[in-house]
Amino acid sequence: MRRLSLIFLLAFVAVSGLSATGFVLTPYTSYSAWATAVQAAGGGTVILTENFNTPGTLSIPGLAYVSTAGSVQCPGPDCDWDDTVGNGKTTVWSFGGYAFPIGWGGLFTVDAGGPGLKFTPIPIPGNGPFEPIILSSGGAADSFFGFVSDSQNAFSGVITESAIANQDQHYTLDDMVYNPEPATCLMLGSGLIGFIWAVRRRQKKA
Repeated sequence: MRRLSLIFLLAFVAVSGLSATGFVLTPYTSYSAWATAVQAAGGGTVILTENFNTPGTLSIPGLAYVSTAGSVQCPGPDCDWDDTVGNGKTTVWSFGGYAFPIGWGGLFTVDAGGPGLKFTPIPIPGNGPFEPIILSSGGAADSFFGFVSDSQNAFSGVITESAIANQDQHYTLDDMVYNPEPATCLMLGSGLIGFIWAVRRRQKKA
């Protein structure tokens, strides 16, 4: 009985410690290394890319955002996500009910002189919380930055904030990438095949 109680106590301490510290995010500054890490962690080989080519419209079904100051801007031939966070301004990306990634990233240009950006994944039930990860300001323009969650812990969205809450940070983002959950992709594919089969069968009967 004492041994059983000790096991439950240790399990409670372990879970409590995990909740207090959060799941770890591993940063990557190379797209190829990030994609390899996503696959190695069980995220599959399918990578979705949002290139922000059309103002007011996102190309990936289910992808959405709530932003205080961000929008798609096209100052030249190319468009990107233009945003300022800090002093109450945030941007929250959500991936829709079919995509729960373990990795997220993109090409960032973070203006020098600011505090940098803080990213916090939004956990799905049973996962998280996640430790926020920081991207410093003043790096090279259009440099890849992404992260991968440990232990296959998926998330449903990403909160983008200033690394220091009361200081503004301007940045642009292009070619935002993330991986849909492989099992969900398989179910979607199977469902689509079944739908096509049902339509063809009905047409033959007609």
